[in-house]
Amino acid sequence: MRRSLPGQSSRNDWGALSGSAASAGVWSSPTPGAVAEQAGFIDRETGCIVVADALLVEPETVLGALGKTFKHDAQISDVETIACAWLRWGDECLARLDGDFAFAVYDPRRQRLFLARDGMGVRPLYIHHAPGRLLAFASTAAGVLAHGEVPTDLDEGRIADFLISQLEGIDQTSTFYAAIERLPPGHSLCIDTGSCTRRRYWFPGNDPSPSLPQSDGEWEEAVRAALNDAVRSRMRGAANIGSMVSGGMDSSAVSAIAAQLLAGDGEGPLPTFSAIDTTNPDCPETRAIRAMLKNTGFAPTLIDRAQIDAWPDALKRSMATSSEPFDSQMTLIAAQYYFAAACGVDAVLDGIDADSLFSEGDHMARLLRSGRWPSAWREARGLEQVYGKEFPAAKQLLMVAPGAFVPQALRKCVRFLRRGSMLRGNVGASLIEPGFARRCGLADRLQRNADVRVRIAAQGHEGIATMANPSLTAGIERYHRVAAMHGIEPRHPFLDRRLIALCLLLPDAQRVRDGWNKRVFRNAMRPLLPESVLQRRSKESLGFGFTAALFARDRDERIAAVEADFELLAPFVNRGRLDGLIHDLHSGDQEAIELVIEASQLLDWLRMHRDTLRQSLDRTNAHRQA
Repeated sequence: MRRSLPGQSSRNDWGALSGSAASAGVWSSPTPGAVAEQAGFIDRETGCIVVADALLVEPETVLGALGKTFKHDAQISDVETIACAWLRWGDECLARLDGDFAFAVYDPRRQRLFLARDGMGVRPLYIHHAPGRLLAFASTAAGVLAHGEVPTDLDEGRIADFLISQLEGIDQTSTFYAAIERLPPGHSLCIDTGSCTRRRYWFPGNDPSPSLPQSDGEWEEAVRAALNDAVRSRMRGAANIGSMVSGGMDSSAVSAIAAQLLAGDGEGPLPTFSAIDTTNPDCPETRAIRAMLKNTGFAPTLIDRAQIDAWPDALKRSMATSSEPFDSQMTLIAAQYYFAAACGVDAVLDGIDADSLFSEGDHMARLLRSGRWPSAWREARGLEQVYGKEFPAAKQLLMVAPGAFVPQALRKCVRFLRRGSMLRGNVGASLIEPGFARRCGLADRLQRNADVRVRIAAQGHEGIATMANPSLTAGIERYHRVAAMHGIEPRHPFLDRRLIALCLLLPDAQRVRDGWNKRVFRNAMRPLLPESVLQRRSKESLGFGFTAALFARDRDERIAAVEADFELLAPFVNRGRLDGLIHDLHSGDQEAIELVIEASQLLDWLRMHRDTLRQSLDRTNAHRQA
């Protein structure tokens, strides 16, 4: 659904606000049930207009500070809460708002437009800004493009990022359109007469530190309580909440807590959605999922790879019409969202991103650097015992030693000197056309990506760098786009700011011990999860298997399409390498399968942008000739 700023009237739901800089907005509500909640709010006294896509955490705290009463039988909507907070505190309302949100405020008293996005970037906000002329914003890039004055030129660099998949999270601003950017997480943008100001109002680690537990038991209880609160707050406002259940601890823990909370409120069972593979009797993921689904508080839906041929055409078509090529790789996740919507679920809990939150990072390197060599050896031996002889302790220590003893500046210098070999390696391992790699500055993009973690880490705590990494933002946004295609709102308890504030303070001993990572989380969840899930060693994912199975179903047709419409791929894809990979498909070569699927996915996206692509290439060629 498209929703214009309330009070506007002009074609295509767009309008110009008065002032020296014209502004416009489109808001896309991903779920029918969220339309009323996320409708705009107009303050009659001041004329201020607010639109928001928001799920606030503890809005009653904000309303209490405003002197308003929060009544469950007549709740004040989150958009009205944001409006009231803005009217009282202005820009500083961001210090009081917590949760997942993107919002825009137009204040006619000061001819001012103010936009903000939540700290972890759960809710997207896309912007086109032509200073002095137009600011267009929306919850999708397509929404921004709906304004006829926004240029449609593609950003070819993002096509390169897709072909070199590690570059998906190269930054927190780029989009596939040269004239559209994302407002980064934790940022606001303020435009008034004669000025445009962007500022970062929140960063992981900015929240007040909670009181620190002392013993193992206290840490486990604190983590369990914080996650319980995070899950409860992410269940709020949904007409019918569901949850993903994989064979790992993360989504399993969220689902177990949610089921427990529903039961405590006299509701349930919790609809759950899991992907399994009965074509492989020894699949560890399937076994772990079946162990979890013995929970009587679940109402499970199983999505079996063996039954992929019976998937509805609408689901298969959605994979070919994704907003970004990256989204086409989310076959398993898209299927879970599709079947959740079919069950009447409007919001789905998941386990993003507990791996980052509880990451031990360069734990062994820190032990070596601080001279705690016996402890480093014990941890390396623990990993060997947990994961087997393919992780020999001595080899692990040799691998982490450079990170422990080589200065950061020297490592950055080495990366710069190796940029040529890094470029050649990535070009050789991918489908990217060498001329395109040079044209889009792939060497510089790879260097930027290699430096980003170092640049963030320089600001302090390694855990902060992990939670602020653009790759995490890219993953969150990908889940949001795929979920929205199926009318689902994704909800991520592990991105709760209160939980992040606690976990950033975890001592290393609570993160990893004797080879077992997520130690405190693993122990905290022991009362809720079966031991087969808690003690699972393997991390196999069924994700690519689902994508490959869907491709195999129509393989000949897909390959024929790639060959027939190669002119669209030609500016970006190496034809000789692709032909060789297509030939190798019959041998079952895994690399060949992955890269041919990638070419097919890119083609689907380029077909949707055929006219825009042709115009962009014509302008690029004319510019070169000039």
